Amino acid sequence: MSANVSVLAVVDKMGLLINSFSGTDLRRLTHMDHSALVLTVGEFIDRKNYPDKPDPLRIKKECMLLDAIDMIADSQKTRPMHHLWMCDVTSRAGGLVSLTDFMRIFSTYHLPVHPQSFDVPDLGSLSVTAMLVRHVAATKSRHRTQRCLFVGVRFPGQSMMRTPAAPDNENPSFRTSSFTFKIDASHLGRNLTLYLYDKRKFFFGPDKLIGQAEVDIAWIANGFGKGVAAQLIQEVKRWIPLHHPNNSAGGSVGEILVRLVYARRNHIAGEDI
Repeated sequence: MSANVSVLAVVDKMGLLINSFSGTDLRRLTHMDHSALVLTVGEFIDRKNYPDKPDPLRIKKECMLLDAIDMIADSQKTRPMHHLWMCDVTSRAGGLVSLTDFMRIFSTYHLPVHPQSFDVPDLGSLSVTAMLVRHVAATKSRHRTQRCLFVGVRFPGQSMMRTPAAPDNENPSFRTSSFTFKIDASHLGRNLTLYLYDKRKFFFGPDKLIGQAEVDIAWIANGFGKGVAAQLIQEVKRWIPLHHPNNSAGGSVGEILVRLVYARRNHIAGEDI
């Protein structure tokens, strides 16, 4: 072949996208016996044989790059996916955008900017520090006696930041890592997302998501609910419940202590305080 191919589209007789078949699926074959090789691809990815196979991510050709990047980042909530299929209104696949394409864009050009973010004044800056976690259920591993945890912080339109891994002792601490973000009007109505991960044991395979929490950016920009007339620099420390997206019961899987510092922009002086 003229280029490396890492994913195949699985389509019906009308050419409509049903699912995909990738290297990740091939690795699953190593855990199956030789009889799996006589299955058709359709049988292999069938829900009865492959219940945890995620549906493919679909976008329109008119989708903005930043929105596509957000979709790739959101896929980390369940199972990491590295391809977006460009489909028309009938779900007929006309191409795909992959993580490799995004890396090529970042290495060649400046980060693309969504048109809605042009000339949008900054409302302020936000500092996020993940400090501690508690009440996280312990798990046993045959490969090691103690797992390592890290916290991922994702702000809309940006890649996920992550803290260094910390041993899963009674109260794992991450307080040495802080992340700063600029808030503007385009972020209102969206969420700051915190993820707690069990660091992967081997080079292959994703980190295991333990739980996640979301914080409303509009609530932050509103002075943590106190109103914009409050002081220019405000700080809160709060225990936030963590939930796993696949937990249908919706119960908490632990709590994370987060320190948020919001510095509201002084629009009269035209500078940050």
